[in-house]
Amino acid sequence: VQPLAVSGLGAGGVRVTLAATHKFNTSFDAFERAFKCKADGEVVGLNCPLDPSAAHTCDLAAHGSGSPYFASYTCPMVVPTCLFWDPSADGFSSEGCQVVEGYTAGSVTCA
Repeated sequence: VQPLAVSGLGAGGVRVTLAATHKFNTSFDAFERAFKCKADGEVVGLNCPLDPSAAHTCDLAAHGSGSPYFASYTCPMVVPTCLFWDPSADGFSSEGCQVVEGYTAGSVTCA
């Protein structure tokens, strides 16, 4: 992918494809965590890609009726968005600009 590719000029819209400056994980499975809490106060590390310090502190009374329990957690993730500079608003806007389906870890297309 080129660092910047523009297509669709004169065809009712513009499509801009940008190369990612940092690769990001597009597998949503990489962000799902399931674990079992066996003891009060046990700290379960969640190993989230964007927040390695994320953890859950087990509370059997609050979540397991006093018994061990299973839990699941979805780690925060990066999902691309399309923005452009709107000089009339003196800021970025996403109005009329959206991510085209099929983005990859290395590029995103906005239309």
